[in-house]
Amino acid sequence: WGLPPLALVRLMRAIALTWSGSLQEAFHEYDRSHRMADEDGSPEMASYVFCFSSEAYFLTLESDRALASARQAEAISRTLDSSGLAGFVQLALGYAHLAAGRATDAAKAARNALEFLRLTDKARAGEAAAVVAEALLQKGDLAAALSAAEEAIALCSRSLRAIYEAMAHGVVARVLLRRDGAVAREAVEAELALAAGLLEQTGARTFTPSLLEWRAELAAALGDDAAHMQLLQQARNLFDEIGAPLQAQRITALIGASPS
Repeated sequence: WGLPPLALVRLMRAIALTWSGSLQEAFHEYDRSHRMADEDGSPEMASYVFCFSSEAYFLTLESDRALASARQAEAISRTLDSSGLAGFVQLALGYAHLAAGRATDAAKAARNALEFLRLTDKARAGEAAAVVAEALLQKGDLAAALSAAEEAIALCSRSLRAIYEAMAHGVVARVLLRRDGAVAREAVEAELALAAGLLEQTGARTFTPSLLEWRAELAAALGDDAAHMQLLQQARNLFDEIGAPLQAQRITALIGASPS
């Protein structure tokens, strides 16, 4: 099975739009790429489109769509003799489960992805490790999340996967904060500064509201209620700007639940 070049270009554009903060435009590009893959008779290309769109739906917190895309990728991959797809499919399932709050399922799928990608696409193994770390943090297993995040940072640094390295630094920051509280301030701030620097290098605007949310968590631990609220409001506004309204609604709920 080949990858049609025009559909591949559309997919690359969709991925770029996903990370630059134009999520709704990105979804249009994923749809175009999928149609072109169908027109060219390339189910393998279609499967890759579904895998990457599942990650984008994770970023917008559209868990049902994330899972639907992952399942479509999985169904196609079963009909193909392509070992390279397996890791991508498992990673897509990890994103989908994470978006839905199914942390145990997310960690299992991401671990499967990590094992496949170590063999088939080492450059993406760090991404899978970062998803494992995020899932374990969501699950509340701080020690395992820290270990996975440290592995992700090492893998991503070697493969120049700066966005996912930033994601892993965010996990480390939150683990330290939730484990040690305000006494970990300097270490947490250092991790968040590393994440911010990596995001600035890549121009990955889509992750900026998450960074603001992590900083808000630190402010709350330090007892700075004004900074906590301000950072949450900034995160909410930016989620709206990049086309992630469900994320914005989630932050609005956090603001409403915060003591005034």
